[in-house]
Amino acid sequence: MKKPLDLFHQQRHFERLAKTRRAQFLGELDGVVDWEEFRALLEGIWQPATRRSNAGRPPVDAVAMFRVLVLGRIWNLSDDALADECLDSRCFAEFVGLDGSEMPDAKTIWRYRDQLSQAYGFDKLFARLLEIIFDAGYQIEEGQMMDASIVRAPVRRK
Repeated sequence: MKKPLDLFHQQRHFERLAKTRRAQFLGELDGVVDWEEFRALLEGIWQPATRRSNAGRPPVDAVAMFRVLVLGRIWNLSDDALADECLDSRCFAEFVGLDGSEMPDAKTIWRYRDQLSQAYGFDKLFARLLEIIFDAGYQIEEGQMMDASIVRAPVRRK
């Protein structure tokens, strides 16, 4: 039989989550990158599906969508797995800046990556992101879900 949860269970749980390696990594990444630097370019590219009415979900913010793609790239996740992780993982949701009802589904993620790749190239944007991170003295090692890490690296001299 399960033990009933006390009043402060959720608070203690969230305090522990904030100390996970993934949460620390995403917190550092968020502190290093000025995501608004990408907004003008991203908003010029991201064209959500044409809406015939105001019914349904509103379009997802372009920078939030870029953050979703960055998570998928760092942890090598498929669109379906990425959509699931953004809903399941509190630190992913906090990093993206959306709540569960606003989180994009796998098809929206695919459409965004496709539009970005055709118009500008996700690889170019990700390379710029890596350059910003490297200039701040970090480097990112891509990997599987639990392997991604951010480590201090020597600053590149120009």
